[in-house]
Amino acid sequence: MVVPILDTPLEEADSFHLFRARVEQRKPDLSLEDEVLAEAIRTILIQTEGHPLSIELVAAWVGVRSLHGIADDLKKDPLKLLRVPPYGHRLGPARHRSIEDCFGWVAGLLPQNRRRACPASPRCPTPSTKRPGR
Repeated sequence: MVVPILDTPLEEADSFHLFRARVEQRKPDLSLEDEVLAEAIRTILIQTEGHPLSIELVAAWVGVRSLHGIADDLKKDPLKLLRVPPYGHRLGPARHRSIEDCFGWVAGLLPQNRRRACPASPRCPTPSTKRPGR
């Protein structure tokens, strides 16, 4: 994605449009038109190098940190904000622990007559399948 260089208006950069869309999802009342914020946004986009995944991960911090704080952190340690989710690492639902657990959960959502499409094996267990150590 295009990253805004020093003289390029933010509106001309694809990366800004993605960042703005993600920020509006998290904090719809935050105005990104402020010139003071524009410099922080430009820094954020330059530090993420316009990579969509990086922009998504950084935008998740909006509302938890200020845009200037995010920009400063990216300058100091670019990976810090990209490694740790805003609210820390949390244990999610059991279905998130492994692909097998996810398949088992999905199989449980299917009507009984459709579960045959998912063979009973360690790669795609039925919800009643118990694996050793679980």
